[in-house]
Amino acid sequence: MDDHGANVYDHFYRCLTVQHVLQHIRRNAVTNAYISRSEQKTREPHLKKEENLWHIFLDSLSILCDHKTGGETVTSIAAELDHAKKGKTTFWILMNRQQLESKSTLRTSDHLKNLMKRLHLSACAVQADEPSMFKSFHDSVFKAKDRVNNYRKKLQGRIEALERRRTELSYEENLLVGAIITLIDENKTVETLCKKAYDFRSTGLMRKLVKRARKDPTDEWKHIGHFIGRLGAWFKACLFLFEHASDFLDILSNYEVQLVPSEDCTRFTSPQPMWDLERLLSKTLPTHFDVSKARLEHLFGQDAWEVANSRLEECEATDWRLKTHAEASMAYFFFIEDPQFVNDDRYIGCSKPSCMCCELYLEALSGNFVQRPRSGNAWIQWRLPGPSLSASASAIATMQRMADRLQRAIEIELISASKGQVFTHDSSTNISSVLGRSSMHNQ
Repeated sequence: MDDHGANVYDHFYRCLTVQHVLQHIRRNAVTNAYISRSEQKTREPHLKKEENLWHIFLDSLSILCDHKTGGETVTSIAAELDHAKKGKTTFWILMNRQQLESKSTLRTSDHLKNLMKRLHLSACAVQADEPSMFKSFHDSVFKAKDRVNNYRKKLQGRIEALERRRTELSYEENLLVGAIITLIDENKTVETLCKKAYDFRSTGLMRKLVKRARKDPTDEWKHIGHFIGRLGAWFKACLFLFEHASDFLDILSNYEVQLVPSEDCTRFTSPQPMWDLERLLSKTLPTHFDVSKARLEHLFGQDAWEVANSRLEECEATDWRLKTHAEASMAYFFFIEDPQFVNDDRYIGCSKPSCMCCELYLEALSGNFVQRPRSGNAWIQWRLPGPSLSASASAIATMQRMADRLQRAIEIELISASKGQVFTHDSSTNISSVLGRSSMHNQ
């Protein structure tokens, strides 16, 4: 790429890395006065109150089609209204790291087709088709069994960590640990575990868990709630889809499923300097900013500088392989092809709330996309979709806009720490990217 493109590339990833480090040291700033637990409580993933049923419908489909072991894939689905095909709706599906002809990609496409057929039959019925709902749930979690067991293992690890602190826990906390151990131990199959995890969300125990998560400085309870939420997401998504299939009968009566091509992971040279904290901060921010060790430790606690350097060492040891995210690639596809969205609702469904870069990208792309639920996490190996920077002036301009936004956010935080965004999970203790509550079982 030319000098300008290289400078934009370097600046973007330096800003993103600083933002990543700031999030990391915030999570470790447990005892200082930088941010109180009461402030953290209000800063969970952004989920718009006016979110409509169609958005939840697309997110739910994406969850049920996301099959790989936890974190390996994210699935995105968007819907095009094709007037050339007599108003047929094309459901475009895309997974990050997908290969169009691979068996796993084709299985995901076939799974969506089968799911849509069942939803259409249910929509034509007088009431929700409960047997079809359970069949869809079973098929989805069976295909995602490695992902489910990954969450089970992580949940079990968190519970074991709390058990080692059993003498420090209150009587109610020990009861809660026992209940979650029972949830894990008594539900050996992925199907029963996911169903019971969903049921757990509606109990008084879950309310107690949420309460402890908001007060616990170690975040162990928050992690536990997060994994229970992820395990329950499949059943919740199925309930919502079959409850509301009749609302979309016209769409389900005339549709097709198509795969969107996406880029594979690509190796790039990491920008310099990236892994030396002092040089990274001085290169990222204007010269008048105080980014000294004393300033960071004033904002984030006495060990902030050490924690930040430790995090950079971990990042440096990681293979620099940038990855496109599914919702960003889907946005790029719709931006380039410019098809008409169903109902002109420019919403892109996804199996998880979006990271900070995907949020910025959808804004910077100027495609007037509807804002998605977002976690705000700064993943430093995020890659811009589409051609390389050397082949596209528009890509350089998009990355420049994103870098400017990132730098402003960093500057605001270092001026007034209370403006910083607290780290959040991609689903929280009492919500997930599927927002609707079902009534099929009066819950």
